[in-house]
Amino acid sequence: MEEEKTEEFISKEDIESNGIQIYSRLNIIAFSILFSSIFGAALLVSNLRAVGNKQAAKMVSLFAILFFVATLVIAMIPSRPNALLTLAINYIGGKILADHFQKTLIPGSLNYPKKSIAKPLIISLLICAVIIIFSWDSILAR
Repeated sequence: MEEEKTEEFISKEDIESNGIQIYSRLNIIAFSILFSSIFGAALLVSNLRAVGNKQAAKMVSLFAILFFVATLVIAMIPSRPNALLTLAINYIGGKILADHFQKTLIPGSLNYPKKSIAKPLIISLLICAVIIIFSWDSILAR
């Protein structure tokens, strides 16, 4: 009877032989802080799909949407939104995504070859640029 493989039992050689690359834990946290936890979640969802765990990808997507809405609500409670509070909440979201979801849903995640962040970084910057352009009038009105 073969034992089920866990984080410790999946060898680096087994992982590298399947050719799958994933975004690192640090990338997920960084995207969550710099852009929003929803961006970090997009990287994690991509990782989950790459390893064939589509059900977990749906669960993480739902968590990300709920966490993003909660972040918006909490950040808007003060009369003037606090950037440090928003960064702290996004950091917490990134840590949950990377240190809980990625570690538990992708066994051996530390051993996978790391995927380049160039494409998601460009996409994230473009999305942020569009948001800034469309909200420029309200920024100037302050």
